[in-house]
Amino acid sequence: MCEPNILVREVVQQLKLTAPDFCDLICFSNLLKTQLKIPTIIMMDEIGAGLRAPKLDKAFWHNMRYFAGHIANLCFLVTSIEPIQKLAKNADKPSPFFNMFGQMLTLNAFTKNEAIEFVDHFILNGSIEDKAWILETRSSWPILLQILCDEYLRALEKEEIDDTWKIKGLKRIEVNGLQHLL
Repeated sequence: MCEPNILVREVVQQLKLTAPDFCDLICFSNLLKTQLKIPTIIMMDEIGAGLRAPKLDKAFWHNMRYFAGHIANLCFLVTSIEPIQKLAKNADKPSPFFNMFGQMLTLNAFTKNEAIEFVDHFILNGSIEDKAWILETRSSWPILLQILCDEYLRALEKEEIDDTWKIKGLKRIEVNGLQHLL
């Protein structure tokens, strides 16, 4: 979801908002103002990937800040490997959006039982063998487990029955500079 129109479409679908076929950020803002009736959290995971995306430019991030300050019932929760202000500065995408996150929580590695619970919750219909591979061959850092589970679920959606998802997951870990956690 590293393009504004894809992100908007996904959020509109998940929030079950009524929208025209094409909905840009201005349309999205109006939808949120008029249709968002309950407290809602937009979660942005691995925000560093969004900051690296060329189409999520400075204007996009300024719009996100506008939404946070002007849309009743809306807030954001983001995750990142590093402080988001640092990531934004390094990506040359400074925005007041990144200044509104005052609390930072550092997650440590899961215990064995927490890792099992996480994988079982994330992958409800996965094979025992694939769950075991995720748990046995990787550390218990939440970000690594999440990446591997995500790749597994993508493979299931595409009905890919081989082990390509494992290679893709390990590549994502490497691209994000997380191989030291393995």
